[in-house]
Amino acid sequence: MAVVNKGDTEIVQSADRVIKIPETLEVITPLLTVTPLQLLSYYIAVISGCDVDRPRNLTKALTVE
Repeated sequence: MAVVNKGDTEIVQSADRVIKIPETLEVITPLLTVTPLQLLSYYIAVISGCDVDRPRNLTKALTVE
């Protein structure tokens, strides 16, 4: 699986699955890459039967001043 810019054809040929993001400034590229990867991990967790609303080993602390 690969995350590529729309115009990239070299990696598309060697990857089984491809997520294409639009070409933009190099500074903005990580912002466009993160969203599809987070959605991918969310849907994989749901399909695997994990409780995405209550992840294990997560502790929450409430401090009262």
